[in-house]
Amino acid sequence: MTKYKYISTTLPYLNSRPHIGHAFEFVLADVIAEYHRFLGYDVLFNVGVDEHGQKIQQQAEKYGMGHDIQGYCDENIGQWFDFCEIFDISYDNFYRTTNKVHAAHVLRYVEAVQHYIYSKEYTGKYCVGCEAYITDKEAVNGKCPTHNTKLEENSEVNKFFRLKLFSDKVKDILVDKSKSKELANILKDDFDLSITRKNVDWGVRTEDGETLYVWFEALLNYIFAAGYYTDKEKFANYWGNSLIICGKDNLKFQAYILQALLLANDVPQTSEVLVHGTILDEKGDKMSKSVGNVIDPRAEFTKYGTDPVRYYLTFGLNTTGDSRYSEVDLVKKWNTEIVGGLGNLISRALHLIDLRGVEIDVNEMRGSDWQTTNQEFININNRAWEINAAFETYNFAEANKLLVRSVNALNARISNEKPYDKGCENYSKILNEIHYELTTIIPFYGFVLKQHASQLEDAFKYNEKVILFKALD
Repeated sequence: MTKYKYISTTLPYLNSRPHIGHAFEFVLADVIAEYHRFLGYDVLFNVGVDEHGQKIQQQAEKYGMGHDIQGYCDENIGQWFDFCEIFDISYDNFYRTTNKVHAAHVLRYVEAVQHYIYSKEYTGKYCVGCEAYITDKEAVNGKCPTHNTKLEENSEVNKFFRLKLFSDKVKDILVDKSKSKELANILKDDFDLSITRKNVDWGVRTEDGETLYVWFEALLNYIFAAGYYTDKEKFANYWGNSLIICGKDNLKFQAYILQALLLANDVPQTSEVLVHGTILDEKGDKMSKSVGNVIDPRAEFTKYGTDPVRYYLTFGLNTTGDSRYSEVDLVKKWNTEIVGGLGNLISRALHLIDLRGVEIDVNEMRGSDWQTTNQEFININNRAWEINAAFETYNFAEANKLLVRSVNALNARISNEKPYDKGCENYSKILNEIHYELTTIIPFYGFVLKQHASQLEDAFKYNEKVILFKALD
């Protein structure tokens, strides 16, 4: 029976260049996608960009392309494709909200939830950077808490979605339950969602000439990418096991507003929402263009290459908590855990297998008559299940700890049991066990180290073996 998994990042605004937070989100999503593909899942991995809204309109005007905003979008989309390429993001679908099919689907969805929409005049404080109204409760010293910019007073007659009708119907589907209290507080807020904008021309336009709020129409990309309106069977399969990955600034939109929009049309909620942490600079300060401490992921790629950056983003940062980004830590972690750890282990093991002419037979070791008294072998094979459980719950810090422990134990075993020594009579059994142990942990590295994955596979042929965790249902 085919198992399905749908994974999506959020859609970053096209007007900005990819920053390290985008790399964090996209790499985490890619690692999760590769993990599920290895386990035999039929994976649909969606990424993309949001090309509508006031910010895009203003940016196009700034560059003298206000008359051709679509042209501005088409000129700037390339940087996002390049970004995905250099970080080996194995997406199956790249979603653009300027696609005409998207607009048609959005308008169809609006019609379907029309009984939850009404008009009224609204006055509020608006952040252009967020493309959202900011309540007094959310504001910090009268400024946007995300961008630290002055809020604009807006007053206009808009259409509203009856969001508060769903505040007690939305289920908590957060992976990290430490954020559940924040979500519960958001659900208590008594507000409906303004879904049109009078002062914005660039976006999905309704028949009466209004522009739909970017955070209303763009959120629907997740279900459209999964086949809603185009393939009922596809949608049922993928959406039944769906994961959206977002930053904590997106908590309200992904875990509440999107879920309410789905329920309004009897669409099942997302299965899971993984809210990742914020990357801070080395001093622990939030990154901003005005301060000048924003980290360019392409510069990191140029300095260190794809795999070291991917490894640090996955295993060196706190997946669900805030983390300080340190190039010193990146280099140290790579040199310690990969060059001196895993790389050294693989080199030693393969060299000894070749030197001593050992015939590797993993199938024999899996037979019912095969037994070992080596406790570390037993420990590492049991640990493979624990590593798998950590990946299954997106607990990459725990997975990293277990992987490093296994690599260190295997390096120690070679040093302690000395299969290279001519006096070692059971060297073949030792090296067979070490090779087998490596086949249980190397795939986990392969999900992260994409540039080295084929080399790892060639060395250990793990895809040709039914290793322990691959037997999981």
